[in-house]
Amino acid sequence: MIKDITTSDTITTGTTKILYSYLFPSKSKGYLINFANFVSDNSAWGYITWRIKRNGLPVYPYENIKDLIGLGYSPFATEKILFSGGDLLEIEVYNGHISDLDIGCRIIFNVGED
Repeated sequence: MIKDITTSDTITTGTTKILYSYLFPSKSKGYLINFANFVSDNSAWGYITWRIKRNGLPVYPYENIKDLIGLGYSPFATEKILFSGGDLLEIEVYNGHISDLDIGCRIIFNVGED
């Protein structure tokens, strides 16, 4: 089953927030397919940090995303990051910009039977 999620939130300056999380059901497996990020103020690029995490740990090479990756209507095809039953997928964002921002992402991933 393909999950296609778009989410956003206002994140205050100097704070970190989990924009999205998904706990893979037991006896399942999955993988990341696409990712896109966006922010309400283009001057904020370079001050915002996105992290794709598995079980609380950043996943290389998506542990320190500072730039635009993909577009909401055309997300970037990621490297295949594998998940197993019980794994937690999280999208974490840090706002290092001088103002509060609307920040979001689109993530597409697969969830299947193990």
